[in-house]
Amino acid sequence: MNRIKELVELCNSAERFRISMMLNNAADYVRSVVAMEVVAARVVDLDPEDFREERESTDRNRSHTHDTFISSVDAVNKICDAHGVPRIYTGGTERRAYGDFAMELVADIFANRH
Repeated sequence: MNRIKELVELCNSAERFRISMMLNNAADYVRSVVAMEVVAARVVDLDPEDFREERESTDRNRSHTHDTFISSVDAVNKICDAHGVPRIYTGGTERRAYGDFAMELVADIFANRH
């Protein structure tokens, strides 16, 4: 989170908004993974058809929030490039690597909450 705070200090309001969206998109993605896993674990009793529909719905939502998060990370990396500072995300292009980064961001925010 320190690197993000340092980046924010260099940014204009539009860039700060993009950074805040990336952080919120990380939380949205993590939340969507939890929702999908709750359905997959059959925590709630659903008949087979409702289960299938719920699983498909949560998977679509997870995929959409993942795409949104990836796009926002890429946008913030461009902001880093424009300011000549190290990129926020330096992992691979694999979707799972971006997902792990989302969890790292959320865990860091949670661990350092006020």
